[in-house]
Amino acid sequence: MPSINPLGHRLTKDSLANYAISVTYNDIPSEPDFFECSVEITSTVKREANGREKQTGTPKKTSDSWFSGFFSQESVAAVDLEPQETRLLLGYVQLLGYIRLNNHVGTDGSSNPANNPYWKNSQYLEMYGKEDLDVQIDTVRKTPFLKTFAGDNGAKKRTGGVSDLNSHRYDARTQYLIHDLVYPFNTLISPPDNPDTHAEELAREVSQNVIPFYVTAQSLLFSKTILSPGKSDRYVLKVPKPSNDLPPSYNTKSTGATGDTGLVSIGYSLIVGVSEEINGQLTPRNMYFPFEFRSGKKGWDREWLQADYLQEPVVDTSWETEVRGKQKEKPNNKGSKEKLLRDIDTLIESDVQVVAANERRKSSVSKPLTENKGLISQLPAKLRVSYQIRVNGVALCTLTMSKPFYHVGDDVHFFLDVENQHGDCARVVGYYAYVEAHEIFNLPEKKQFVNTYKVTPTIKTNLLATALAAHWDSDSSPVSVSNMLNLPRHATQQFQSSAFMDLRYFFVCKFLLNDFTELSGNNDIKGYADYLQEYKFDNEGTEFKFAIPLVVLP
Repeated sequence: MPSINPLGHRLTKDSLANYAISVTYNDIPSEPDFFECSVEITSTVKREANGREKQTGTPKKTSDSWFSGFFSQESVAAVDLEPQETRLLLGYVQLLGYIRLNNHVGTDGSSNPANNPYWKNSQYLEMYGKEDLDVQIDTVRKTPFLKTFAGDNGAKKRTGGVSDLNSHRYDARTQYLIHDLVYPFNTLISPPDNPDTHAEELAREVSQNVIPFYVTAQSLLFSKTILSPGKSDRYVLKVPKPSNDLPPSYNTKSTGATGDTGLVSIGYSLIVGVSEEINGQLTPRNMYFPFEFRSGKKGWDREWLQADYLQEPVVDTSWETEVRGKQKEKPNNKGSKEKLLRDIDTLIESDVQVVAANERRKSSVSKPLTENKGLISQLPAKLRVSYQIRVNGVALCTLTMSKPFYHVGDDVHFFLDVENQHGDCARVVGYYAYVEAHEIFNLPEKKQFVNTYKVTPTIKTNLLATALAAHWDSDSSPVSVSNMLNLPRHATQQFQSSAFMDLRYFFVCKFLLNDFTELSGNNDIKGYADYLQEYKFDNEGTEFKFAIPLVVLP
């Protein structure tokens, strides 16, 4: 089943017109296709006197004596207690899924701090940033999905319903809110001071570089609400999750300021829309609350299948939420009892013979059955854990992985058995390894464009002393080393989209090789010490790099 995150974390949007909106997501264990969403609208007006001075009594002319003040009638400032109420109309919620072209919104400073952080080092960006980013993004736009549904030409074909994506000009409040659609949530703390400077340009950049592929109908929360100072309204909703045929969230936690991450992102947002009533004028506002979406498992127990994502935009006109109110549902004892009975029946039937028969039945499922469903298998035809690495036909080492496939958040353990080579040969004196992501963009005429970046830190190991010792002792056993990399939990599982891009992972290892020659002179400790002295100042190394596919599942 598909899943969403973060759960139980309160997302709050402030700096609104006398109100704040908070959203909290929670799971519904009994209904895995839905999630619970709590929407709270709170008035930020303080309980203070807010009125005008009233004059009570008529001032009289008094004598100048020192006690005249006790008997005179002076003006007294009275306060009219009229607390300011917050009025909102037509509140609704809506889901949005979109592709974002990174680094192309607010690059001129129009989006303020997220793209120009205070810690940005211009020299670092010049050294490591991608100078050909514009050329790469133009290439990405040629993928079938973006070519059809992105930019001005595809504006009429793409999904609608979100007015901010088709606006020609943003005011200060909209710039503040739309920022959450482009950069990590709440990284812009207040509306910009000079909203007119980039109002039209920012609207154009968002329209061209944020391409929706999933939008739902608007589900009404309220037609009208009036919030007294300090009061709040809370709505508990039962919300359908996005379809399992939609792509997972991808690259949503990286700003990409240095250009060393993915060229695109795939994001999802829960939109809370209201119309502000200020001085008799109605202004619609959309607040974008992000959530991470991960598609669930398809197929048999030993299969991992997915649909071919992003063939057409999806408009779910039948989508609606169920308002549960403020009271939480009571547990359904009847359902729990039925589940307990089913579990007992399962345990009774699951003896050794039944389990063995079921396992044989699963393993006999043929691949053509899954291909007829129009789904894509995520597991290779042959699951491998061992690889023989050769250089110029000579066995260099054996790489053994801990598992044939991994899940997001797993530790990738690997083992290297370095072969003993005698005589004049190249030996491994060090290596480094990391996991690399490949964005494979599918272009017309079966062409591809690949963008690569690292998703894990690089680990390094020095094997110089071990290589020297093995060269000295011809009877030594092969050198065995092991290490581990962690797949970060915010990483996205691999996926494929023939109309857009494939995301794949590779385990990359680079060996540093040094040529060793036979000892000259006496084959003793003194001769070996002299050999080391010569080796320290006169040797040359070469590099050998290889990559193996890494299967990463949800």
